[in-house]
Parts: sequence; structure tokens; C-alpha cells
Amino acid sequence: MESETRQNEYMSKVVVVHLKRNSMEVYGVVSGEKVTTAEVEWTEKNLVEKFKLVKEKFETKKVRILLADGVSYLWVRPIKKDEEITRKQLEKEMESEFPDAVGSMWDYAIVDEGEGKVALVFAPVKEIFDQVAEAASKAKLVIEDVEPERFARRRGDDPVVEIAKKKLKGKDEDVLSMKVEIVETVDSVGSVDAVDSVNSAKVKTRDINKILMIVGGVIILIGLIVGGILVSRSATSESEEIVITPIATATPELTPKPTEWSEVSMQILNGSGVTGRAGEIADLMMEFGVEEDKIETGNADNYDYDGVEVAVREGLGEDVYDQIEEAFLDEYDVIEIDGLDKDSKYDVVIVVGQKN
Repeated sequence: MESETRQNEYMSKVVVVHLKRNSMEVYGVVSGEKVTTAEVEWTEKNLVEKFKLVKEKFETKKVRILLADGVSYLWVRPIKKDEEITRKQLEKEMESEFPDAVGSMWDYAIVDEGEGKVALVFAPVKEIFDQVAEAASKAKLVIEDVEPERFARRRGDDPVVEIAKKKLKGKDEDVLSMKVEIVETVDSVGSVDAVDSVNSAKVKTRDINKILMIVGGVIILIGLIVGGILVSRSATSESEEIVITPIATATPELTPKPTEWSEVSMQILNGSGVTGRAGEIADLMMEFGVEEDKIETGNADNYDYDGVEVAVREGLGEDVYDQIEEAFLDEYDVIEIDGLDKDSKYDVVIVVGQKN
């Protein structure tokens, strides 16, 4: 009963980007229903700006990307009876199946097909997805899942709804889910380069000290400022607004965030199997200012959790998650999962698992 309640609490808006070669359709999906949509044309030069607009208009920090046929390679690989399939084996076989090298940007899942099994293997077209990954990094937009449209359609008629409903956790061979890891580096003039994407990893950022340019510094600085103003004006004049169109009903209004921690209600679930772990976290939250009578503790649906999972109610300020993350980073991997519905009983749900 408790795990069912917890699962219902986590239902919230999922933003899906249906990516094509020169355009993308963006959907807001709530409880398995598409509620809003917007269509945007994109190029390599304006993609960062478009992703920033998606963040703003859909009020999100993460998206799931549904790949159209023209931007992904697909392979349905039959599996013989009693044959054992490994990622390393598929990676070697892919070299003859896909026309381009895909690097680490690919995934697979083993599914039932008739009386046997098949491996569904896919990879984004690298030339295009490198642009997408780099633009998402610069826009600070997390890509939490990538899947081809045709494979999502195998689970239901509407691939947008299917990728939004999909659970992202599970064994590698059971879940067709490719997250994107963006490692950012800053060069001597402050430019940011996004490097290769990898399967099932968290987004990380590496900061490198900027090298101060001394010789001719004054002249260079003046040139950069003048040039930046001109570029900014040019980009502003050419930018397009993303118009969101309601599909069924308008997206629910967001509840204003609490002004003090004393107004925040919490559920803290012990997923570590260590007695008293939820109570330890509750004590820490009370140091933040959360009232004791607004904290409810209990056990999670299992004791196999790693790190700390945090779900924040829709409409609560982003600083709530950021402060919780900062408090736990020394001892735990902190994961932000799908937000809580605006009608949730709790403002924040924390599931605490094993420490680093």
C-alpha cells in the first residue's frame, strides 16, 4: 500500500521532445495525457536558444527525447534459443549493421517477440545528436532519456505518451533507456565544449581554471565587449518565440513556493535497510527549519536504493532541491526524480539509500 501511494505521489508533468532533422515538437505530458504542445524549427546555430525557451515555457529542467526515423539507426537482432547476448557482443556486431560509428551513444533491450526473443538496438545519428547534446549542455537542460519513435510505438499507439510513461530504472538488458552524460570543459576564452554521450550516467560538470590573458588584455577586452553587444542584438532580432498550444486542458497553475522552510511538508523514506536512517535525515531537515510535525518518516518499498532520491512538488522553488542536494553531496549521490503532482500531500519526498 505504501509503495502504491509513493508511486502515485510521483506522477507529474514529463516534457518530451520529438526530434526531427530540422524541427522538433515539444509536448507536456501529465498522467499519460498530452496537455500542451509546441513546434519549433531548429538549426545548429539556434539550438541552444531553442532549448532555453523550452526550459522557460514548459517550466522544466529535464526532457526525454523521442527520435524520429531520420535521426536514428535501428536494428532488431533475433536471439537464438539458449543464446546469451552481451553488450560487448552487440557492440561488435553493430559495426556491420550501422553505417556510421556511433561511439558509446547506443542502447539495447531484450524483449519477447512471438515465441522467442529479440534485441532491440538503436543509436542516434551521431552528427545530429552531437549538436543536440552540446546545445543541451550549454542550455543546462538535462536529457534524462533517449529512445527511437519506432521502438516506443511497440508499447502503444502514441510514442510520445509511451516514452513519458516509461520507467527508467532496471537492468541494462531490460530497459531501453539512454541518458546523456555531458562533461563540460572551459577553454582559455571561456567557451564550453560538450563531449560524447554515454549510456545510463548522471550529468557531471568539470570546471577548469580560466587562464587570464595579460598581453593586450585591454584591447581584447574592449573588442569582446563590443562584439558581444553586436552579436546579442543580432540574435535578439532573429529569435523566435515558442508558442505553447493546449491540447486537452491548460497546464495546471503552479502553486507559489513557500517563503520559509517552516512551511514545507516532507515524507522521508528509508530505502537503505539501516535502522534509524530516515530519522537522521529528518533531524537534518529540522536544522533547515522544517517543523517536526510536518515530517513523516517510514520505510521505502525496498532497501536496494543507492544515494538519495528527491522529488519536489510542482511549483515549489528550485532552490528547495538545490539546498537539499548541497546538504547531502558529501555522503550521498543525489538524484532528482520526477516531481510530485501539485495536489501531493507532501511538498518534498526523500528516499534515502546507501551512502557513497
